Amino acid sequence: MKIHFVVGKKDSDIAYWMESLENGLFSGYVITILKAELKKKIAIVPVPTEKGRISRKIDTSIYVSDENVLEMLNQIPQGKRSRFIRSVIRKHLSVNYKKSSQIVQSAEKNEEQSNEVKAVQTAGVAAREEKHIATPDESKTKPVEPEKTEEPISDFKAKMMRMANR
Repeated sequence: MKIHFVVGKKDSDIAYWMESLENGLFSGYVITILKAELKKKIAIVPVPTEKGRISRKIDTSIYVSDENVLEMLNQIPQGKRSRFIRSVIRKHLSVNYKKSSQIVQSAEKNEEQSNEVKAVQTAGVAAREEKHIATPDESKTKPVEPEKTEEPISDFKAKMMRMANR
């Protein structure tokens, strides 16, 4: 079944999404959206990173071959099919834009956390080098000697040490 689908100036959000897709993929994504709608789920479709608007008229066709989608569309009066399809597309795009922005925010948050971890690690390495503290790998291979505190040597101790060295 071939459905003539016109995207007008009022549908600038859908037109913007259509323009972001590669040629020939719009019909397939609409079918995916309609199949998901039948199952009462949300279709995962690619969306631009930001919402936009293109205010021009676009004529296109949607080719439907899926039996279940055809049955659903045949239940809708012919003059209201395009309106129904537009509303379903908007519903699914809305959810996909929200998920997309959450993913972007999550990626930005992870990047910030990663930068913070790197800064802490760098500070830790600098502190270890400054204090000559063994890293966990070094402590496995070399025993860590406790720092020796120097006490003033008394004359008696010095004499005893000289005698021991003879």
